[in-house]
Formats: sequence, structure tokens, C-alpha cells
Amino acid sequence: MMKQTLVVLALLMGAAVCGSAHAGRPRLSDQALMAKEENLNDQCRGGLGTSRATMAACDRRDAVLGVLEKRNICWGPRDVIEAEMHWVRCKPLKP
Repeated sequence: MMKQTLVVLALLMGAAVCGSAHAGRPRLSDQALMAKEENLNDQCRGGLGTSRATMAACDRRDAVLGVLEKRNICWGPRDVIEAEMHWVRCKPLKP
């Protein structure tokens, strides 16, 4: 039951993050999503590991990352140290 509840919660959070047209919400810009991910990442990494709020922030961050990846935006490049990473295109844009 707990696993099913978590799956439903994750799906609901994913729908809220995506700004589904069905919900009448405007689509967030790439910049807004990147800022949202960074804010949620701070909450996720800076919170208590057992806190529901921390876990919810981590789940929402992961959902936002999924949306960014679908938009071809990733944290990288992968061949540099973490301190040098920034938002990049996952794959080069086709001309």
C-alpha cells in the first residue's frame, strides 16, 4: 500500500511540475525550471534525511530533472568536476 501511495504521489508531483495543459497551467520556461531544480536541490541536500519535507523536495527535484531532460537540458558536461558543471544541452541540437 505504501509503495502504491508513493507512486501516485510521484505521478501527481510530476504532473504539477510539468504544467500540463490539461490542468490549465502555462508551461514553465527552461530558465524557470532550472531555477526550480536548483532551489529544490538545495532543500533536498540541506534537509534532514528522514524528514518528509526533505524527501518531498528530493522527489520534486527528480521530477523537474526529468522534465529538463525531456527538453534536452542536462547538468554537465560529464567530463568535468562537479564544481565546473552547469546546465548544458544533453545532445547537440540538430541544424
